[in-house]
Formats: sequence, structure tokens, C-alpha cells
Amino acid sequence: MAIRGARHEPVDAPARVRPGLGRREPPLGQGPPARGARLPGRRPGSGRDAALADRPGHQVDDHRRRRRGLGLVVLGQGRHRSHRRGAAGADLGQAAQERAEAEGLSATRADALRKAEQKRQLQTLTAPVGGVVQAVSVTTLGEVAETGKALVTIVPDGEAPVVEALVLNKGAGFVRVGDLAVIKLEAYPSTRYGTLDGEVTQISPDAIVDEKRGLVFPVRAKVSKSQLRVDGRQALLSAGMSASVEIVTGKRRVIDFVWSPVVKTVSEAGRER
Repeated sequence: MAIRGARHEPVDAPARVRPGLGRREPPLGQGPPARGARLPGRRPGSGRDAALADRPGHQVDDHRRRRRGLGLVVLGQGRHRSHRRGAAGADLGQAAQERAEAEGLSATRADALRKAEQKRQLQTLTAPVGGVVQAVSVTTLGEVAETGKALVTIVPDGEAPVVEALVLNKGAGFVRVGDLAVIKLEAYPSTRYGTLDGEVTQISPDAIVDEKRGLVFPVRAKVSKSQLRVDGRQALLSAGMSASVEIVTGKRRVIDFVWSPVVKTVSEAGRER
């Protein structure tokens, strides 16, 4: 039985939203809303953007876009950190390589320095005492020195000068250590500048051959003072000066000097051949 002239009135029943659809559907059992009727939840005068913003599907899409944008930001930050870590790793690798090269160069230089120091020590002679070099026996570059050969003669500083003299064979038996010695310098004549006093400190037990004097005994006499008064000033003795030494071996009376030639003549005259 059909009912004619029925009029549809707007209802306040909530509309059901299907996912993925952009329209509202009335509840089951009800027809479409009348023209001009106001849908629940829609304000008069609102635009399409406001209606779309109120839709749950649009809110989900907006949330997804925000999450996607946040993911892009995080991805960009991760790439930036990865790039920074890669650059830092490259810098560390280069620094390690440079350090290894520097350590190798330092070791090479240290070895070269050690060899140069050893060579310098082999080329340097160190004297046991300080003083003045009197004589050098090796003067040629590259000359080979024999084992046990004296290379340098040094006069020590602060030590009293020592005069080396040769005593004839006939007088060597009367010389004793501690005897008084009178030293005359050839550079300063004794008749004008006087003499220096000394003392015998060493007598060689073995004789040596001298081309002019024959067998002689080397003797050393220490000078008591190393200064000589010359023309009102003090003249210092230096190594290498030529000198003569008179050693006082004993004392004799004046009469002994007179009778000595007589006794010698009588002794030789009374001999028989």
C-alpha cells in the first residue's frame, strides 16, 4: 500500500563515514536528506577546506604527511652525520699516515746523528789534562798513526815548568834526585838577567845515544819559579825555550880547587907503563 504525499523531515541521526569516501551517508533505513537541510557537524558559512579538515581521513593524511616530513628531516640529519663521520675518518687516516711518516723520518735522522757523533768522537783527541800544545807529530790530513806513537805533547796548565837536560856519562854517577840545579835561559843571558833555581826530580836509569855527546842520561829539573825579571818587567817562560842546567852535586873547599891539578899531575907522573 503506497503512501502518497509523504514528506521527508530532516533527522538528527549521525551520518556514517566510510573510509576512503568523500561523502556522508545517512543511517540505514533513512533516505537522503532533504534539500536545504543542514547536516550535523557542518557550520553555516564554512568553506570546503574547513569541511575537509573536519574529515577523519584528511586528518590521517595530514598526520602521515607530517610523519613523512619528519622522516625526511631525520634522514637528512643522518646523512649529514654520516658525511661528517666519513670526513672525520678521512682526516684521522691522513693524520695517522703523516704521523707514521714523521716517526720514520725522525728515526732516520736519529740514526744519522748517532753515526755522525761516533765519527766525530773517532776524529777527536781528548787530552787528559788542560794545557798548551808543545809539539804535534801528525800534521798531514789522512796520515796513518802507528799504535803507541805520541801524537801531541802538552804542557799542563798550573804546573811548574820542567827542564829536560842531558847529563854526560862521566857525571851521571854523582847526580841525585833533589840536587840543586841552576838554570840558564838562552833567550835571556845569565850575565845580565840572572838565573833560575830548580831541583832535580827525575834521572833516567838508561842511557841514550846522542850524536854529538855519545852516551848521555836524560834528567828532569823542576823550575822553582816561572818568572824572570827582564828590564823591569816579568818575563814568562814558555814551552820550547832552550836552556842549560848546572847541577850542584856537592861542595868543595877553595884549597881543593888549587890542589886538584897538582894531585892529578903527581898521580899520573908516578905511573909506569
